[in-house]
Amino acid sequence: MVMRLVATDGRTAPRCRGNETVRTQERCSEAGSYANSRQPGTELTGAAENRYHPPRVQSPSGKSRLYREPRYTPDRRLFDQRAAVELAVRKDSDRFVKQGAYGALQARLRRQSGKLAEIPTVVLSAFDRSTRLLPFLFYDTLMFPAGAGAIANALNQAGFARTRAVFQLWNPNFKLSRARFDGRAIEMLLISSMHINSQRAYDAISEAWSLDAERPLVIAGGPKAIYEPYHFWPEPGKRNPTAPDVAVTGEQYVLLELLDTLLAYRDARGTMRSAFELARSDGALDTIPGLVYLAPGASVREPVLIDTGLQRLVRDLDELPGEETALGLLEPPHRGPGLSTQPLDAARVGRHAKIASLLVTQGCKFNCSYCPIPAVNQKSWRYRSPESVARTIASIYDRFHIKYFFGADDNFFNRRETAEALLSAMARSTAGRRPFRERIRFATEATQFDTYRNRDLLPLARDAGVYALWFGIEDLTATLINKGQKPTQTVELFRLMRDQKISPMAMMMFMRGSRITRRARFTAYITRSSFSAKPVRSVCNARYIARPLGLANRRPHLQKAVSSTVWAATLSRTRTLTVTMWSSLSGKPHGNVR
Repeated sequence: MVMRLVATDGRTAPRCRGNETVRTQERCSEAGSYANSRQPGTELTGAAENRYHPPRVQSPSGKSRLYREPRYTPDRRLFDQRAAVELAVRKDSDRFVKQGAYGALQARLRRQSGKLAEIPTVVLSAFDRSTRLLPFLFYDTLMFPAGAGAIANALNQAGFARTRAVFQLWNPNFKLSRARFDGRAIEMLLISSMHINSQRAYDAISEAWSLDAERPLVIAGGPKAIYEPYHFWPEPGKRNPTAPDVAVTGEQYVLLELLDTLLAYRDARGTMRSAFELARSDGALDTIPGLVYLAPGASVREPVLIDTGLQRLVRDLDELPGEETALGLLEPPHRGPGLSTQPLDAARVGRHAKIASLLVTQGCKFNCSYCPIPAVNQKSWRYRSPESVARTIASIYDRFHIKYFFGADDNFFNRRETAEALLSAMARSTAGRRPFRERIRFATEATQFDTYRNRDLLPLARDAGVYALWFGIEDLTATLINKGQKPTQTVELFRLMRDQKISPMAMMMFMRGSRITRRARFTAYITRSSFSAKPVRSVCNARYIARPLGLANRRPHLQKAVSSTVWAATLSRTRTLTVTMWSSLSGKPHGNVR
């Protein structure tokens, strides 16, 4: 397989910090020189240990040799070297599209809404039911995935009126071959997937290929496509190979720019897939950053890929459409293979999607070696206006009767001015003619360090309807991961949050080589120091929770069904013990582990 890097504006904009095909241990040293030295049209080659498949590669000298993908082992080097799947970063203002570009692009598409409304489209959120595990068990059925919802929302607002969002956890038997939209076959299939659900995405792509002449335009997206887009193309020589037509390695703007280009090649009798083939052959897609697709003349059996480089971001999140539209495009939960005649009725949305996700802020000041968040956000800080957030929450509550909201934030308290303005606007707002505090429950993610530094905002947060904060504390002792956390500050912060009836959701990582029992007992100590004496509810066998926490003598208390707190312990294949604590939908403070 040959990976060809195409520059869009005379400057190379690689997608990854290092060569995508070099060894893991070589990436960090090569990253800096690679980003500055690669020229447009060069090819990416290299050899490493095999994990997935060994396609043939053509080197710059023209000689063929065997290419094997790197094996990412869960060892300490992955924490010392940020090399596994970290993206590159554009410089300065080159990170963003022009102000108002998204709105102009959406308006340009909407002028063709009559034609776009005739294109049946399905946005599929791939989900592998075998990957369901704590702490997401049960909660995963209560939220429609934010990524697929955002894409369906963007398409609908751009004029693709026949758009339906399908969640495989809600619709496990969905088959593209049986799906019809107002009696028409699906013309565009967009698949959003994480890595753990990628097999279901591959299955959906294979089924699309089985339709032959009726095959829709297949677009892959989501975290899997952003970080590992080349995995969607099979190794040369594989029997019955299938692949998406294009992988979008960016956000909504990249997708709409792609569709805007394709519409220029789509005639009255043509389809979006035929338009894509014409645009690909004409080289029209090379100028759109954030795409990976087959080079003209290449085939799925002998793939040669073009990677147009790193996307550019929309700086002002207010330009993106609000989440309330996406909730009106959901496929009702059922076990049938096709699509319902109508999307999920607004009166029933709140019964199935009890929690609505909101895009409030994006970005984080920390630069943790294991975290891809700063790079995917181009090391930028983006946020919506307070008025937009408050208006969206009130609209969703009034229309769909949803009172639980989760902010898809990386670090809500990353910037004090932004957090204070958002909380102040929410505290002043009303839903159902009552203040947010009495009507809604808002939860989000933040770092313990920034929350403690802004602990004086906790009363304001409570008035805004905040009832829970997820903390990526990771390591209480700051031995392996130091994000400014300290045990004494943790105890003080949790007590302050308890006083405001805001539940702290402490997320921990116990890595190989760490003293699990001692750290777990210390976690229990933090809990004992922070909350009143109440028994704790467990949703899994208490024996597996009590023993690693040193609480075997309190197993009966863990087994009792009390609706205040849930503890869960999961041992992964990499021998990483994850101890997670979160509150139920009652929004009450946590109980005590004694």
